[in-house]
Amino acid sequence: MHEPEISRWTLIRDMLIFQAKLAMDAVRDLLLSPVSIICGLIDIFKGHSISKSYFHRLMALGQKSDTWLNLFGNPIDKKNNE
Repeated sequence: MHEPEISRWTLIRDMLIFQAKLAMDAVRDLLLSPVSIICGLIDIFKGHSISKSYFHRLMALGQKSDTWLNLFGNPIDKKNNE
């Protein structure tokens, strides 16, 4: 079976998309770090249960953003599976 060629423009586009995703991931991490500390401290001082925990809500939001970013998702694989 012969593997399909990839055009230079497709490779350039995929590289640019990956760089944009890396930048968004970095900004998200920079924002989440201090916010997670604040949320954790509030939970500690207020004695929140897990269901009311700001920290755990933030973790759920972070997990959703991981899914949305799909940092290492490969656009080529998606095209070949369609």
